[in-house]
Amino acid sequence: MVALPIGARRLSKCFENATECWLLLCRAVPCVTFEAPISIEYPLLLSILVAVSLSDMKSNPLFLLPFLVVTTALSIEAPFGFISQPGDQSIILHWDRNAEPNVGSYRVYHSLSNAGPFVLLSSTDGIAPGFCDLNVTNGQTNFYYVTAVTTSSQESPPSATLAATSHPFANDDEFLDYVQQACFDYFWYAANPTNGMVPDRSAKGSPCSIAAVGFGLTAIGIAIDHGWITRTQGVTRVRNTLNSFLNLPHGTNSSGTTGYKGWFYHFLDMNRGLRYAASNS
Repeated sequence: MVALPIGARRLSKCFENATECWLLLCRAVPCVTFEAPISIEYPLLLSILVAVSLSDMKSNPLFLLPFLVVTTALSIEAPFGFISQPGDQSIILHWDRNAEPNVGSYRVYHSLSNAGPFVLLSSTDGIAPGFCDLNVTNGQTNFYYVTAVTTSSQESPPSATLAATSHPFANDDEFLDYVQQACFDYFWYAANPTNGMVPDRSAKGSPCSIAAVGFGLTAIGIAIDHGWITRTQGVTRVRNTLNSFLNLPHGTNSSGTTGYKGWFYHFLDMNRGLRYAASNS
């Protein structure tokens, strides 16, 4: 068993959460030029602090700076915008894509009680944040939350817990509304919200296609009319999309361009909005 320095043993007993940890750190180290991170990975910071003595921190304040940067960089936010669309023996779940570029997948957890226990239901990739639960019983309330997972397998805190109950469709109109909204969800959630690019297909790594963008823009007006998204959400997405096609480079080059004289190359990179490959012109 490794014995910790006296200062480290004191630290491990003196605080129970990240806020107390940060306050103690500020008293131990001259941190007048530092600001507390918005979110901090407490278990990681604790492991760092207990590995050094209090006297070490006082003698070399800059020693901790790299670790504070690491804890801030590693933290990821919980998914937000979590919604459900119940149907007949089915519940569709969607949430907004995380802004962190290193998020590679999402995990959906399920329980039949708000108090838990929750079990892992599915792990989905980050293309179109969503999941359809087909293993539900009409009239029974289900509870879900979702987490984001980075490419290095770091999992975020859970989203808000969502309750949903499947039910038989009352009539054909309700069924058609369900199908229409599910179709719209692809163009909304699979799109890159920053530049408006929509993948040509649901396969991982699919490029954007101009056809998919056109369908997506048309669907936004329908979604606003049906109340699936707000007018403000729709306007923001349309502006982002049109500004991308207006401001990205135009020309005849086989790479680094989006279109030429008002025409656009069929396949574009989802993130950069530029020509996906020379063979796709």
